[in-house]
Amino acid sequence: KNYLFQGLQAKNINYSVNGADDSMRLPNNLNISISGKHKRNLVISLDYMKISCSSGSACSAGSDKPSHVLTACGIPDKLKESSLRFTLGPENTREDIDKLINALVNLQVNNTEDFEYTEYERIVKIQNVIHQYGEENFAMSYSGGKDSNVLHTLLDLALPGNKIPRIYVNTGN
Repeated sequence: KNYLFQGLQAKNINYSVNGADDSMRLPNNLNISISGKHKRNLVISLDYMKISCSSGSACSAGSDKPSHVLTACGIPDKLKESSLRFTLGPENTREDIDKLINALVNLQVNNTEDFEYTEYERIVKIQNVIHQYGEENFAMSYSGGKDSNVLHTLLDLALPGNKIPRIYVNTGN
């Protein structure tokens, strides 16, 4: 986590840390807000680059509501809308963290997000598949976490007001 902090600072990424000071944080968890970006766009863009993160806790998967944890910490709404949670583990390497830092630099420097293209491409795919088989033949199953948030959001963007059943399963211990 310290290496990630150092990289964010060295690359002058415009971010703020959400939550308690470092002495009160989990050693492998980092929640930051990226100025001027929306969390949904960031999660989808990073997912497209094969970087895992979340815009909320696993227990709030599929919800577009602001994080109750960040709300309890007194984080302003504008920062909650651009918040990302990264969880690092022993399998993460410095190369993984460098890839994340460079991706964030790219998204910030270009002042655009690959999101528009990737979102459009994914929405069209969802629309085509559902059109081919019929909305009545679909149900979405979610296990929590980042992928659930991405799928939930893309489904709603592809078919606003859809009635597709959503099944949430807690896969935690």
